[in-house]
Amino acid sequence: MSIQLPPIYRDCRRLLLHTEEVVRRFSRYHKYTVGTDLRQQAMALMRGVHVAVYDRPNQSRHVHALVWQVDNYKLTLQLAIDIGAFVVSAGAHTKKTSPGFAAFEIAAQLAGQKPVAEPLVRPASLSEHTTHQGAAPAGVTP
Repeated sequence: MSIQLPPIYRDCRRLLLHTEEVVRRFSRYHKYTVGTDLRQQAMALMRGVHVAVYDRPNQSRHVHALVWQVDNYKLTLQLAIDIGAFVVSAGAHTKKTSPGFAAFEIAAQLAGQKPVAEPLVRPASLSEHTTHQGAAPAGVTP
């Protein structure tokens, strides 16, 4: 019995592979600080998607968790750009554009894709997953 994998499975796998490639090019300091966080979060996303696909009875709960995992990944990406992890150093001169920022843009685009793509079941209500200020995470409409 084979299950048709949803597009999010493929997209999350691409995000994981892209994260590994990008972090590999970080400076030593960023590779072992924010890079480690990005790698772990990307792997957690992949595992979360895997569980959501195969654990159908609890799929709604897993999708809710994925919304927060994607939001956390995006937050870490923003921190990485703020601290300069995507800046490519060329000896004494530092370039602040390609390929570092381009890599960030690709990762942000991949992370920005909604984790509730078909055929995953969209939760009936996301209102229970709002922050203390009453706002839902980025990309979630209550």
